[in-house]
Formats: sequence, structure tokens, C-alpha cells
Amino acid sequence: ELRSDRWSTHAETAQCRPIYSIANALALVPAAPIQATMTLEPENEWDLAAGVLLIEESGGTVCDMNGKPFVFNQPTPRFLGVIAVAATADRELRATLQTHAEHAGSRSQPKPAAS
Repeated sequence: ELRSDRWSTHAETAQCRPIYSIANALALVPAAPIQATMTLEPENEWDLAAGVLLIEESGGTVCDMNGKPFVFNQPTPRFLGVIAVAATADRELRATLQTHAEHAGSRSQPKPAAS
């Protein structure tokens, strides 16, 4: 995702580094090594559920790239994008990430998970 050039406009104001696992990235947000994580790629709900719970229980916020909260156990267990922000993060960070998501778009739409 970093190689897609979606993040080049934020290179001077944010440190972006790949984590390669959305589950791991979400777990790092409430633990405080990172203030936020974001992906515009489709993700499976089973990769998100535990991290979403950790972030929400710690006072942080998590939503899809359209700003909507996750609703799990749906017929299609895929979500388009993730924006997760720690409770301790700057108030403007989520708005910045949401704006970025709106402008960047996505390369693909959610598809049903393989059985």
C-alpha cells in the first residue's frame, strides 16, 4: 500500500511504515507504539474483530473508510478499509485520515470471502 503513492502527500507530516498485518497493526494502536493505522484495502472481519475490540475498549475509534462503525457477523464478512485512531492521538488525526481516505479511493471493492 505504501508503494501505491497514496501516502506521498503525508510524507512530511506523518511517519508511515508498513506493518503487513492489519491484526498486528490494530493491536499496536491501544498499546501506544503507534497513534493510528489505516488501510484502504478490503479486509476480512476475522482479521479485524479483536483489534477493533482492543481499540474501542481503550477509548480509541475505529471505522471503515467511509467513517462508519464496523458491524460484524454480516453475510459478507469483508470491509472496505480501516481507520483506527488511539484515544491519546491528536484530535485532528482521524479527520486527516478520513479526508485522505475520501481522496485516495480504493483499488478494489470488497468481495465475498473464500469458503
